Amino acid sequence: GEAGMARNDHLLVVLAEGGQAPRSLSAPIDRSVVGRPVALSGRTFAWLPNGKSLLFLAGDRGTVALYSADVANGSVSKVLGGERHIEAFALTPDGRQIAFTAIWASEPGEIYSAALDGGGRERNLSHANDELRNAVELARIRRMTYRAPDGLEIEAFLLYPPGYQRGKRYPLALEIHGGPHGFYPSSPSFLLFQSLAGAGYVVLLPNPRGSSTYGEEFTQACVGDWGGKDFEDLMVGVDELVRRGIADPDRLYVGGYSYGGFMTTWTV
Repeated sequence: GEAGMARNDHLLVVLAEGGQAPRSLSAPIDRSVVGRPVALSGRTFAWLPNGKSLLFLAGDRGTVALYSADVANGSVSKVLGGERHIEAFALTPDGRQIAFTAIWASEPGEIYSAALDGGGRERNLSHANDELRNAVELARIRRMTYRAPDGLEIEAFLLYPPGYQRGKRYPLALEIHGGPHGFYPSSPSFLLFQSLAGAGYVVLLPNPRGSSTYGEEFTQACVGDWGGKDFEDLMVGVDELVRRGIADPDRLYVGGYSYGGFMTTWTV
């Protein structure tokens, strides 16, 4: 049921010879791991060559980062983070270098390489979108936080149209993600977000209660309450942008997919 869908997805290990229950390596970070069939999206977890640690991807406050888990002592550390979604990766045979794909709402997807020990600089290997960057001014994105009526902190992402002028009010496009346990900014929607901002809209991408990447308790907070406090989380975000003088109260628009479509009809 929905309550089960709101729980974290875990990376589990089990002894090949059996005799022990599966053990979660990702539990210490209280985040859902990212994992799909390799044929669909690339590798999202891998053993290091020494067999002592596992690399895996997990969501964290709207981003997707690379983590390392020590199988023996259970410690987990973030290896590669930043404002981006790391989508998939591949290790060199010696386990020292990694190639990965990454995208963000303000940065089109590319293939990068980096050293796992943090030494040296990351390199863009693909340069697949250099022509786009040279031809188009992409909208910039910023985080914002605000308080729901019950005091819960809500985080959202805000895309500003190119040429944004402080003090000028803009039409607002509120985009609501699916799930309800999805999260923004989702990488498949890069073109949608940039197109809206390019057309002159400020784009609000909230992560209301029920969103993932903020811990299991936050993800479970909308179970059995669709259109309740999650709706309030969305509306307070809109009101906050009007209060800050960013959004024009006479030009407010809303859209979304899946659960976001449900919430759109609930809103209007």
